[in-house]
Amino acid sequence: MTVYIYDDTYIINSVEDADLEASETKALTDLNKQGVTDAFYLEEMCKALVYIDLAIKQGESEAMNERISHYRKEYNRYNTMNLHNNVDEKIYSVEIGRG
Repeated sequence: MTVYIYDDTYIINSVEDADLEASETKALTDLNKQGVTDAFYLEEMCKALVYIDLAIKQGESEAMNERISHYRKEYNRYNTMNLHNNVDEKIYSVEIGRG
């Protein structure tokens, strides 16, 4: 039984439960080794890794390649935010003061 709910039916529609569970276990192991502890980022990054893994295994169609690219970007975004204390890499906070 999986920990998270996967709703991208285009990818998971033809996947056996055992394959989905194996991909999730692999992703969670990977994220654990990376030290991801924030529940939100753990879930989002896990889902992205599972979708990438399953999409790669299903073939080289144009639609699958687009989904792989999309989920890689999602993973990278959440990973960056996790590493930078919940701040998107393009957003910065600076104090402004008078001299």
